Amino acid sequence: MKRTRKSAPSDVEPDEAPPLEEAPAPRPLRPWLVQMALPLLAGAALLGAVVFLGGRAREELRQRGRYDTQFADVEVDPPPGLTREELLGEVQYLSGWPDRFDPRDGDTCARLGRAFAAHPWVEEVQRVEKKAGHLRVELVHRVPVLNVQFGGARRAVDRHGVLLPAAAATADRPRLVGPVAPPSGRPGSAWGDKNVEAAASTLHVLAPHLERLRLRPCTVVVVAGNVVLSGPHGRIVWGAAPGREGGEAGVEEKVRRLLAGPGVEGQEVDVRPAEGARRRAL
Repeated sequence: MKRTRKSAPSDVEPDEAPPLEEAPAPRPLRPWLVQMALPLLAGAALLGAVVFLGGRAREELRQRGRYDTQFADVEVDPPPGLTREELLGEVQYLSGWPDRFDPRDGDTCARLGRAFAAHPWVEEVQRVEKKAGHLRVELVHRVPVLNVQFGGARRAVDRHGVLLPAAAATADRPRLVGPVAPPSGRPGSAWGDKNVEAAASTLHVLAPHLERLRLRPCTVVVVAGNVVLSGPHGRIVWGAAPGREGGEAGVEEKVRRLLAGPGVEGQEVDVRPAEGARRRAL
C-alpha cells in the first residue's frame, strides 16, 4: 500500500533569525574632563610655537652674525698726527656709532659718510665702499696752513679758515697777528672772522713757496683787506684774498712775479698792481 507524505501545515512559518543587537551609544565626555584637557592642549600648542620661533630667532641671529662688522675694522687713512685707531675712536664718539653693525643695511654707507664728515680733521668724504665684506672710507683731510694768535692762545686753521684741533698749532707755521675775534664754534667749524679767512686762503697759495721766498718763519697781518707777509729777510704785500682781486693782478700772476723776480731779500715786494710788481728797499 502506497504511503503518502504529509505536508507541513500551511500556517506554520519557518524559524526566523534572531534580531541583531545594536551597539551601545558612545557616552558623552564629562564636562570636567573637557575643562582639564583644553588648557593642556593650549599649553602644548604655545610651547611648540615658542620652541619653533626660538629656533628661527637663533638661526636668524646666527646668520646675521655672519654679516656683522665691527666699527674698529673700518678701513680708513688717518690725518697726520693721528693713528687709524684714534681717528676711528673719535669718529665713533662724536657720532654715537655702535661697536657692531650690519653693512647690508641700505643706508649704511650714507650714514657712515656723515659720521666721518663731522670729524674736525675731515674736509671731504670722497666715497664709502664695500669691498669683499669690508668697508673702506676715502677722505680728504684738512691741512693746517696758518696759526692764529688771539689773546694768549694760538690755534691753527685750514685754507678755508676752519678751526682745527689744538694739537695742530705747531710753532713752525706762519702766524696771523692783529685784532682777531675768538673762534665762533668748535673745531671743524669756520672761525668766523674775515681776516682769518683772507689770510688762510692766501697762505694756502703761498705755502709751497715760502722756503724759496725765505719767508719761513713769517708773520701775517691783514690791513684794510690787504694781506701782508713779513719775514726776517723781506716782506710781501699780497693784497686781497684769492678770488677777490678786483683791479689787482690775479693769483697766478702774483705767484709768477714772486718766483721770477730776484727774490725778496731786503725788500718789500708789492705784487698788487696790474701793470707789474713794485719793489722798495727795507
